[in-house]
Amino acid sequence: FDEPMLQVTEGINMSIFVCGFVRSQTGIWKMNLSAAIIQTDGAAKDMEDYIIPNYKITFWSWRTPGSTRWCVTVLIIDDDIVENSEQLTLKLVSTNPLVTGALNSSLITVNITEDPTDYVEIEMQYSFLSVSESNSTAKVCAVINSGVLEKSVAVVMVTYPITAIEGRDYIGGVFTLVFTPGQSSNGNNLQCIDLIIIDDHEFELDERLSVTLNSTPEFASVVRISLIKRELLLLILEITTTNIIQIGMEKTLYQEVEGETPFVTICALLYQGALARDLTVMLMVLNSTVGDTAIPGHDYILGSQTLTFMYDESNNINSTPCVNVTLLDDDIPENHLYVTIGLLVASIDSSDVLIVPGKNLTTILILDDDHGVLVGFNERVIQVNEAVNHSINICGYLTSLMGIWKSNLSSILVVTNSTAKELEDYILPTSTILFPAWSISGGTIWCQSIDILNDTIVEDSQLLILQLVSTNPLVEVDGNYSTITINITEDSNDYIEVQMQCTLLSVSEENATATVCAMITVGVLEKSVSVVLQTHSITAIDGKDYIGGLFTLTFTSGQSLSDNSFQCLSLIVLNDNTFENNETLLITLNSTQQDAGIVRIPHARNELLLTIIEYPSSDIVEIGMVQDYYEVVEGQKPFVTICAALYHGKLGFDVVVLLKILNCSLGDAAIPGRNYILHSEMIIFIYDALNSINTSCVNVTILDDSIPENTLYVTIGLFEESSNVFIIPARNQTKIAILDSDTDFVISMQYRQYLVDETIGIVPICVVAVDTSPFIRKNVTFTITANGTATGKDYRTIIRIDLNPKFCILL
Repeated sequence: FDEPMLQVTEGINMSIFVCGFVRSQTGIWKMNLSAAIIQTDGAAKDMEDYIIPNYKITFWSWRTPGSTRWCVTVLIIDDDIVENSEQLTLKLVSTNPLVTGALNSSLITVNITEDPTDYVEIEMQYSFLSVSESNSTAKVCAVINSGVLEKSVAVVMVTYPITAIEGRDYIGGVFTLVFTPGQSSNGNNLQCIDLIIIDDHEFELDERLSVTLNSTPEFASVVRISLIKRELLLLILEITTTNIIQIGMEKTLYQEVEGETPFVTICALLYQGALARDLTVMLMVLNSTVGDTAIPGHDYILGSQTLTFMYDESNNINSTPCVNVTLLDDDIPENHLYVTIGLLVASIDSSDVLIVPGKNLTTILILDDDHGVLVGFNERVIQVNEAVNHSINICGYLTSLMGIWKSNLSSILVVTNSTAKELEDYILPTSTILFPAWSISGGTIWCQSIDILNDTIVEDSQLLILQLVSTNPLVEVDGNYSTITINITEDSNDYIEVQMQCTLLSVSEENATATVCAMITVGVLEKSVSVVLQTHSITAIDGKDYIGGLFTLTFTSGQSLSDNSFQCLSLIVLNDNTFENNETLLITLNSTQQDAGIVRIPHARNELLLTIIEYPSSDIVEIGMVQDYYEVVEGQKPFVTICAALYHGKLGFDVVVLLKILNCSLGDAAIPGRNYILHSEMIIFIYDALNSINTSCVNVTILDDSIPENTLYVTIGLFEESSNVFIIPARNQTKIAILDSDTDFVISMQYRQYLVDETIGIVPICVVAVDTSPFIRKNVTFTITANGTATGKDYRTIIRIDLNPKFCILL
């Protein structure tokens, strides 16, 4: 990595580049190399705090680094949660011995500081509370009204006397309440204190004190105190004597359905004592903390703010004053609403009146009768191409009867029965669609963006099926438009390259079969593709010397250059029991008509010349290689000596056998003149009357090209030049594996920054390969990803141009 630490802020830095260097001793390498980034430490969570779209770093072959740098994009997620700053420690790892992490710079720590705009709002549970002097405590609670916590925050409650005296009627002071991680407005949102109430054993008027809620200096930036409900008025009720009148609400809960019940009648009762005068008490509407609070004048009308108990001299009839609460039908989808009404003594001189604790409140639950919003997708099927549509918007509609709704509503997108894979074929930034309260629907359209990833893998078209799901009874999903199918068609530029494993092959007539193989040299498969092998007679006769025809080889999903890349045919060879010359046939490799667009076959490796070697007679000399495999490290040994030997028969004259490069690929083929030099294309066995010389050799010089590359292979075949020489099939070739001792290379953006005006129209964005070698050996695949505030409505890529060694897209 370039640096050991990066500092980012959630909500400000939506994405960052984590960059580093790649170096090699000689400055180039000849094979594709790669490393990966993994999280090794830190509290940051994948998919919650960050996303790394691609963990793999590829260093493409035949490039020079110069001042090489590479970068990986890390998306920083703004989660609106109050939490501590988090760390993400990334480590460079490699399973390739050619790539090693620098000792002092293979780790980087990303400090993700908290979004300064994230907060929780905390308020008093009630604005008014009464408690009897006989109670030992009063439970006073604060609640989280909005927001989610993933760290602890504190608030303080402070008591202030009004008529109650601290130390005589209650134990006051400053009290700290700590809300802990996991608490939120969605549940588990209470923190309480038990305020000690003192019984002074004196008959006196009811007494009052105030409890206020405040944030602490430490958490002032993340805790907001509600202006409306930051104070609680606490009434300490005097203990009842025989002369006290006790009154309270008749019921503590009413439940009615909006539109079915025009009004609710709430009443107060005389629970103890006798009236000596008319008595008026007050009704006060309190904000509910149970759920959504009903709005006066919109959801209900309280008929009166007072209730009067009428004096009756006989006291035979207990007065039961009542008031009607009219319920208004607003035809607006909303959650259940609550109206909480408290009972208060109207005058401070009513010292003989006690509001019965536990019966001082009544709550009306108003159940909504309106149908919620109807949501659905605008389309059922969308067609996109992974190379053209880098980001798409899936859109839908929502309607309601009145055109507005009063509660925050939402729906969820669920992936179902899809073949497309998240983070490989697409990224869904969020699965929740929010419909904010009091929105005007009319012909409302909502949209959700989806990033389509171009993976350069040969595969079938992928299906991404999204379903709208709702867990809220106010949100109804249109059954006819509840799902959308996104058909992600394949990039027409994705392909694999298939070639013959060998261009020359020999097999003895006595062998039952000849194994003919094709191999993938470029690309990765996630679908099945086929190629065909066809035989063509030269001197060998189909049906007499071999069984020919048209043969299909099928490469299956998962096969690639790096793993399991071969498909082979066992061609039947016939022994005609006739002594004759060696015979040949040609086997050609072609793509099928169905897969012609995604299978490329290089012209230089689309044929195999197969020689069927005649079984030897008694006067034939048999010659073969001494060793079938050599392994040498480039730069450590200057040459390899390969030898042939006389295994059967005697020489009557000098015998020449030929050496030919077969290009049979176990992997990357070495290049003559660049990786090795074969000093002779023949081996001569010198006639010796004593037949004492039976071995002849030739040197192969190994060249050190100082270029990083895979292990390279040279396959050298042995061929007879005269009819009295038989090359033993099992010893007809030798392979040299040249192990590489070099490291490293780079590609990079041509420029780090462009400043353009949106009216320019087209901007070329180019990737360049800095290279001291005169050519690029193999196809190089890389991915350009776009991140930022610009979206699909601001830009698109229209064409890709290969200007080797420079590659550009037109933006």
